[in-house]
Amino acid sequence: MSSIPFVNVFTQDAHAYLGQVISTRGVLVIREGRAVVVPGFGSADVGSGVEIFFPGLEKLLDSRVGGWVGGQTSYFDAVEISGLLSEATTRAQQLALSRIRRLILERDAEVHIVV
Repeated sequence: MSSIPFVNVFTQDAHAYLGQVISTRGVLVIREGRAVVVPGFGSADVGSGVEIFFPGLEKLLDSRVGGWVGGQTSYFDAVEISGLLSEATTRAQQLALSRIRRLILERDAEVHIVV
């Protein structure tokens, strides 16, 4: 069994991994039903991230972790995520992750294995 490469999806080099299953780290932002991973906590704009295609993700997170209440985003947490890297399906993003194999969310020094 081969290991999954770790890729910084926020660099141009990430395009070399299109069509491959990769792992990456960033900050998961879910706002108005759109899920993206952005490079850091200073990047809450969903237009700057990598699209996450995972139907039911927010509902799954709600059952395992619980969303943020009272803000513009329902999730804004550090994640490690593994999935298939492809071109995005929207004009706002260049890349997307789908067929998610692993998602680990960290909040307040607690680690939540979601997938």
